[in-house]
Amino acid sequence: MVAFDEDGIRLTVPAGWDVMRSSEISYAPGRTLFYLSNQALHTNCDAADDAGQPCTLPLDGLAAGGVLVWWTTNRCAGVECELPAGDRLLISGREAARAADTGACDEIDATEEDVYAVIVTPQRVDWIVVCARGPEGPERSALATILDTVDWRTP
Repeated sequence: MVAFDEDGIRLTVPAGWDVMRSSEISYAPGRTLFYLSNQALHTNCDAADDAGQPCTLPLDGLAAGGVLVWWTTNRCAGVECELPAGDRLLISGREAARAADTGACDEIDATEEDVYAVIVTPQRVDWIVVCARGPEGPERSALATILDTVDWRTP
């Protein structure tokens, strides 16, 4: 199923995964594009909760085997476009690097967090945060397939 086809990215996700495009409107250099999960996502994560706290992720918590992918994009120039010093890898043929954990996954009880920076163009770096709670073979395989089959539509 094609889940996202905008901003120079076409992404296919496995059956049973939920996709939510961000409703974030931003004129800043960076913004969230979408979230993916093998759990149901909140329909809109921009409103404050009953205690007045803003929703930062579209899940209250990860269940066992749960995975949440948070995909953001950042326009940049010069040094800001350089990848972090982490391990180098390719994500669907694009140069990428592992980055330091953000801590964002803590609020949804993740046991693992992986952060990747991907060079999309010389002036654009996408950031992918993967939050997971005890993922096993099927969840890891589905995530690998998602990341290995991104169709980058920008040169």
